[in-house]
Amino acid sequence: MITKTSGTIAYILSKDFVKLMLIASAIAIPITLLFFEKLYFRLQSYSVPIGAFEILTSLAILFVLGLSTVFSQTLKAAAANPVDSLRHK
Repeated sequence: MITKTSGTIAYILSKDFVKLMLIASAIAIPITLLFFEKLYFRLQSYSVPIGAFEILTSLAILFVLGLSTVFSQTLKAAAANPVDSLRHK
């Protein structure tokens, strides 16, 4: 019999969420760059270009916040006793 620890269960449950964050990032980055380069900078008198550092920093913040939220919730759910949650319903 294979035993699953809370960390393994958290990994399995959050694997799909990481895929969704990657897809959302792949969609949002080109749209953001297009918006800032074509529309927003034409309206401003001083423009600061968006580089790779800003994009990578925002992605790192996104993944840290997203993963910390998902891991905390999945660890809490994995550590909970299922009998207790069934009794309260």
